[in-house]
Amino acid sequence: MKKIFLFTTLLIISYITYAQNTGFVVDEKGDPIDKVNVFFADQNILVFTNNEGSFLIDENIAENSYLHIYKQGYRAKLFKYSSNQNNIVLEKLHVYLDEIGISETFSELGNINLTNIEKKSLNALDANSMLEGITELSGVDMISSGLGIQKIVVRGLSGMRVVTYLNGMQINNQQWANDHGIGFTDLGLSEVELIKGASALKYGSEAIGGLLYFKDDPFVYTNKLKGFINSRFNNSSYLTSNKFGLKWNKKNLFFNVYGQYATSADYRLPNNTYLNNSRFQQNAIKFSIGYQYNNWQNIFRYQLHQEATGIPGHVHTSDLKGIDLSSITSPSLDWGNISSEFQPYRPTQFIDNQLFIYESKYMLNNLKFDFYLGHFMNNLKE
Repeated sequence: MKKIFLFTTLLIISYITYAQNTGFVVDEKGDPIDKVNVFFADQNILVFTNNEGSFLIDENIAENSYLHIYKQGYRAKLFKYSSNQNNIVLEKLHVYLDEIGISETFSELGNINLTNIEKKSLNALDANSMLEGITELSGVDMISSGLGIQKIVVRGLSGMRVVTYLNGMQINNQQWANDHGIGFTDLGLSEVELIKGASALKYGSEAIGGLLYFKDDPFVYTNKLKGFINSRFNNSSYLTSNKFGLKWNKKNLFFNVYGQYATSADYRLPNNTYLNNSRFQQNAIKFSIGYQYNNWQNIFRYQLHQEATGIPGHVHTSDLKGIDLSSITSPSLDWGNISSEFQPYRPTQFIDNQLFIYESKYMLNNLKFDFYLGHFMNNLKE
């Protein structure tokens, strides 16, 4: 009986040793660093270190998978994973940097040594909107009609000269006229990558101005259900935005789900008048399901974005200089019937976008096989 018990114990220990991948993150003095982001880029899995500076993941991580280690205040590291490398040392920065800096980082758009790629975190944005936050990057501006219709300008070019990707799928919405926005919100997004100018031409001739690549939040390795509820209010247009998000995983299965509802009245201009019909309503839901088996990973993503946006400044004349601004603005909102101030009226654009994405990866030593399938349905009515 003792031999059977000893054999069973050894078998369990050997299985745990094989299935678990552990590591330690310390500073230059050897002290552990907690709450470090350990991102397995090829698996799209994010793990955090505990108070002892260690992290653990019960997944079979393929050798030579990209591993991105980062925390604000420390110099990030990007290297290929090896099961023999358990200790990672992060160098403390003497000068704290914001989201833009010279550092090793993983990019979806290619080799950072050959292409100038700038990145912007979309988590905890202080700006009024996602695109307004992106304009903090040098050479980037935007065209807007309040908060409802916004589009990016890169080095003076916009519309058909700037290409937008969302999780690898090209999104065609802001490419059209000035009254068409980007077509989605920052719901469930973690960061955006930007290539400016001619460097983006390898993604198509229409990317002469630049290319924006938006990425979802990665899966988080945790056996507990994690989530958030977020509410936001903007006084300039009485915008109310409510979001929720849930993340969960069980063994090899990962699940992320997000939802959002936003409504806004007309945008208040600097002279305290309101731009007529700049109001909008948005609702969105998205989810991602990931399954990993040994060196094979499958991810399915779905996103639904619905929007009713008023088109402000609508006039029936070609003489723009003769337009009376009082005809397209209002001195105040109708507080006696405030609910009507949030309902767009004609002309209005109705957006109903659906995005389906399936990704499959197989890692084999130094080789990686990728399969990508996506379908974007853009139903736009005016």
